[in-house]
Formats: sequence, C-alpha cells, structure tokens
Amino acid sequence: KELGANDPTFVGMGVSGGEEGARHGPSIMVGGTPESYARIEPVLTAISAKYEGESCSALLGPDGAGHFVKTIHNGIEYADMQMIAEIYGILRDGLGLSPVEIGKIFDTWNKGPLNSYLIEITAKVLAATDTETGKPAVEIIVDSAGQKGTGRWAAIEAQMLGIPATGIEAAVAARSISALGGERAKAAKAYASLGTPKLAGTDQSFIDALEQGLLAGKIAAYAQGFAVMAGASAEHGWNIPLDTTAKIWR
Repeated sequence: KELGANDPTFVGMGVSGGEEGARHGPSIMVGGTPESYARIEPVLTAISAKYEGESCSALLGPDGAGHFVKTIHNGIEYADMQMIAEIYGILRDGLGLSPVEIGKIFDTWNKGPLNSYLIEITAKVLAATDTETGKPAVEIIVDSAGQKGTGRWAAIEAQMLGIPATGIEAAVAARSISALGGERAKAAKAYASLGTPKLAGTDQSFIDALEQGLLAGKIAAYAQGFAVMAGASAEHGWNIPLDTTAKIWR
C-alpha cells in the first residue's frame, strides 16, 4: 500500500505436496489481487497438481489469505497424524500387534474411506525394516516429533478467533510432549511396574470400530479447520471460498 503506483503486486502462495508435489505438481493456495493472479494463473495451472483434470491451484483471497489457508491445512494435518499415532498405540499396546501386522491394517484401510497419502505412507513405514538391526524401522526411529510452527500458529489463530480447534490443539501439545524425551524416559521407568494393560475380547469388529473412529476424527479435524478459516475470513474480509479450498486440497 505504501508503494502506491509502484506496487509490484506481491502474491503470497502456500504450497503443499512435499517431494511428490515438487515432482508431479503441488496444491497451490494463492493470496493476492485478481489482477496479480490473472498474470500468473497460466503458469500455476500448468505446474499444479491435477484432480480429474482440474487444477489444484486457486486464488483464495487478498493479502495473506493463501498463506493462512496453508497454515490451517498444516494444522489439520497435525491432527490427522496424531490420530494415526494414537490408533497405532492402541493396536500395538492394547492388542499387542507387531508393526508389520499394524501396517497391513493401515494398508487395508487405505483401500477404503480412509484412503489418503498419510495412511498410505503409514502402512509403508510400518512395513519397513532397519537394515542394520533387522528390527522394524519404526522401533529404531527416535520418538520425538519436531515442529516447523504452522500447527502451533493454527492453534494460536483458533484461540485468537475464539473458535474451538481441539484436535489441532491436542496434536500440537502431543508434539511438545514427544520432545520431552528425558522426562518421558524417567516417567516410564518410575511406572514400569504398572505394565501396559492389554485389551481383552477384541476381534475384527474392534478393528473396524477403530477405522470408523479414525474417520470420524478426521472429519472433525477438517470441520474445525474450516471453521477457523471461515472465522478468519470474516474477521479480515478475505471472502475465502471454502468450497474451492476443499477442491484444491483433494
């Protein structure tokens, strides 16, 4: 605004897709003026991911709307990953299943309503073996999750707007707890005598219930994330098209 007529028309873009997105096309969430977007839209459409022929790139509002949407996207992903981790914990500690057995369950789930990139790579990670020890790779990887900050920012924005996003907030807290490796090790040693209780009388119906529970949790996380975006859109006058946002996230 201070540049006036010399405004170079900055455009902010949130990009999602990781390594696969870099190679085959990402989801691109743009914030800026319609005039600015029109100048770069052909390029973004060409390089973006495609779903059933539709580009996963769109103008989502002015100013920082694109980056805000990307931030909430990451917050939802935090919640999704935390729920996957907790389901893994139930299957491992409650049912006593091995990582390979659990990986097969996730692989089956990936063929149904839970089909997603995160479920797919969870199955692959659980099936992997550490070449040096021969143990499941997941048991060798340090159980400490880092944070780049977007999940925390999503939780903070939800709090600032007065919109409950409990799934995202709990996931951020879980990551913070995971970083306290020393404290967790001491607690595990202090309470080792209690052991880990096993779930009795479980069968396939219990595993099916876990699948439905995970699906319900994912839906709730998305509902909370979209509520935060709607609140921010109203607060800042961004008019974020939530239907378009959902489309470019597919």
